[in-house]
Amino acid sequence: MTSNSPAKLGPEEVSISPSCDTVQCEFDFKKAMSVKDFSLKKICEAGPASLRQTAYEVHKGTARVYAVVTDNLGSGGASTELSLFFSTPSPASDLCAEAEEEPFSDTAYATDQDDIDKDLQEFQFSLLRNDQSILIKKTYPPVVAEMGGQEVLLKQAKMVMDLPEIKSMKFEKHVYLKPYRLGKGKNNTYAVIPYNTQVEIQGQRLEQRGCLLGIKADMTKEWTYVSADKMDNKVFFHFFPDFPQKLNMCTFQQRFIP
Repeated sequence: MTSNSPAKLGPEEVSISPSCDTVQCEFDFKKAMSVKDFSLKKICEAGPASLRQTAYEVHKGTARVYAVVTDNLGSGGASTELSLFFSTPSPASDLCAEAEEEPFSDTAYATDQDDIDKDLQEFQFSLLRNDQSILIKKTYPPVVAEMGGQEVLLKQAKMVMDLPEIKSMKFEKHVYLKPYRLGKGKNNTYAVIPYNTQVEIQGQRLEQRGCLLGIKADMTKEWTYVSADKMDNKVFFHFFPDFPQKLNMCTFQQRFIP
């Protein structure tokens, strides 16, 4: 509890943090507040998946409090911290300032973006031809090793591509979307590359959105890639423990479209 006011006026802020470190210590604040007589108004939301802050104005009757929910995601697991403010902040959007994205500099990674553009152009043409070989050859080596090596992946990809439903699949569109998000970890430079894919499969049109993750190890200076948007958090941080906290990694989504 903290306060700049006399003790008789009570605290201005109360913070609740989990004492656990290597287990799941998260809770759903909105669900907890869905009980009778509480109402929530979202004020702001900021940050990537690894450090996300959401601030609410909470009412019950005539009482009002501001709540900041901080969701942390690291290699040890997920946790949620809660801070309650009993005075009106100014401006209220500052409640999410800790998780605000840092400004992105295009010039700092200009050469990297050119190199990525060349790779993505190859990927785009190969995927439209239902050819996975080029992408597999440029897949992040530790992931390839974990899955049995390049030859195993190439055989698996061929088996999948030979399935009748896959053979009948038609790519209508596969595009990578700028701007890419680039950031530096302890041992790697990362690029989060949004994509949009539309395919026709068995008479239905399917749209897929997600992010390809580019990785350039400091030792090799070569870009490799992985579909990290399909990884769960434990697997993601196993492979990428130095992933920058403020670099936003999106999740894979798909839906049928008209």
